[in-house]
Amino acid sequence: GVKSSLIYMENQFKESEKTKVKSVKNLVKDLNFHSAYIKLKKLKDVKHPKLIKLIEVIKKEYNPNFRCIIFNQYRDQAKVIEEELNKIKGIKPKLFVGQAKKAGTGLSQKKQLELIEELREKKINVLISTNIGEEGLDIPKVDLVIFFEPVPSAIRSIQRRGRTARTEKGKVIILMTKNTRDEAYHWVSHHKENQMHKILKKLQSSFELKDQKSLKEFNSESNPLLIYADTRETKSPVLKRLKDEGFQIKTEQLETGDYIISDKIAIERKTPKDLINSILDKRIFSQIKKLRENYPKPLLIIEGEEDIYSIRKIHPNAIMGVLSKITLTYHVPIVYTKNAIETANLLKVILNQETSDKKEDYPIRIEKKAFSTQEQQEFIIESLPGVGPMIAKSLLKRFKTIHNIINSTTEQLKEIEGVGKKKAEEIIRILKEEY
Repeated sequence: GVKSSLIYMENQFKESEKTKVKSVKNLVKDLNFHSAYIKLKKLKDVKHPKLIKLIEVIKKEYNPNFRCIIFNQYRDQAKVIEEELNKIKGIKPKLFVGQAKKAGTGLSQKKQLELIEELREKKINVLISTNIGEEGLDIPKVDLVIFFEPVPSAIRSIQRRGRTARTEKGKVIILMTKNTRDEAYHWVSHHKENQMHKILKKLQSSFELKDQKSLKEFNSESNPLLIYADTRETKSPVLKRLKDEGFQIKTEQLETGDYIISDKIAIERKTPKDLINSILDKRIFSQIKKLRENYPKPLLIIEGEEDIYSIRKIHPNAIMGVLSKITLTYHVPIVYTKNAIETANLLKVILNQETSDKKEDYPIRIEKKAFSTQEQQEFIIESLPGVGPMIAKSLLKRFKTIHNIINSTTEQLKEIEGVGKKKAEEIIRILKEEY
């Protein structure tokens, strides 16, 4: 794009005044460089056709619940995209970049997590991400992924596409400029991915047993003890141990928990480090809440001998507060294991107890269990914006019924502790706005 090219060239001029690097100084002295800079300045208001197409796509796909990630290779271009999208009504874009402080656009890890949470809560609806958003971070499911340019890596392409269609249909749009390296990058990635699939099929067929059944297969047929594991647990030594013992393992992207033992039991497994990280980024309570709501017998396993109080600079009382809330408020038991072997042995014992008189398969998709009237009332009120378990209880105690809450005024809502003017107005807006 013209604008991002100009930003680059201007940065080179600034750099040449401060640096002793000869290559930079020689570049800015070059007459061709100066000529290109002058021509670009004349064209500064010309938009790249991709940018025009991107704006068209965003306007077409937008709806009130819309969430989108735009992947872009270059920070300068990402800033240009953010500026353009800010002009579209209803679109709330934010730049999502790494920690390096390039041109003042670097984001700390804390700020990255805040942006992810804002996307999850729909405070923003478009994340403009460099390759930082491809892996490693718990970015919520989005309806649309847009590649501003193709990448020549099959793995990176798959990782980007994987940000949508996690539990239901999603859409991926790849923007390419004709007769440029975009086309080459796209086909390189495409052919690499096809080659990967061919290799995997060959490996699969080479490992298939032709005639004789293995001992594991025999044990699995005579004693079909089945455990569902989340795909993130694929490399876990817990799974390897269970497979070695002859247990049947099915790996799927689970909606909640890391292991499902039956239609009643789901287990969240965390190392001490995982636990502390989930406390810091506030994932822990949403994970535990899902376990509690969807399985009668949830369990949290904390695996490892590392001291949870010495991992990060977080006050011991805060950690104890979280653990006590998990057990006393959410009624989820916590079991500590020393290592993966002990965790696998615990799962074996639980599974054997659960399936001793029961051989049928069980569903892994979440189906809401029957709540008591009080739980249903709390569940409904908790779905209001900014309302958590404590505020929901306070509202129901004060107003007695859901009907009264729905018919309350902003002033009445503000009387509740934890409900300020802004939150009260947002609750009233969502209750009164037409569908």
